[in-house]
Amino acid sequence: MNKNHIIIASLFMLSLSTAATAAPTASANDMQGCQAYISFINDKVDSTSKKYPTDELAKIKSGLNIYNNYIQTEVITPTLNKLSSNNAEKVAEYQQQIDSANAQIVKSLHASYPQDRFFMDFAVSINDGCVKKSVPAEGSSDYQSLETALKLIIKLARQN
Repeated sequence: MNKNHIIIASLFMLSLSTAATAAPTASANDMQGCQAYISFINDKVDSTSKKYPTDELAKIKSGLNIYNNYIQTEVITPTLNKLSSNNAEKVAEYQQQIDSANAQIVKSLHASYPQDRFFMDFAVSINDGCVKKSVPAEGSSDYQSLETALKLIIKLARQN
């Protein structure tokens, strides 16, 4: 491991820890892109199943899915409920718009990263674009699952 990787990993873990102590400041707009990135990385997990250890890929997918659920239940759904005055039809309409936008983001990410491998960018994007804005409570099992997933993404990216 070279010095730059140690610095990146240290900064990453520091920002994960710092985010956990701060109150969430994320908006639904901020976090919907995170959901798209999570979907994209989950696609990479599926497409790299022969290249990387399956137990590590399962931990990545599990941690990211837990974080995605956190984003949906703690940020997206409450925001949509507030915007629609708890009108279920409007919430469903807004969610459909988010899902459609996310599908376009995932498509774009696949075009940018066609290789069947992990890149350090994946962990950095989740960390800088998402975790710094909203993260499960530090020490919770959800937090630990996310932390494990991001550490494994870094590990697998370094193997390339």
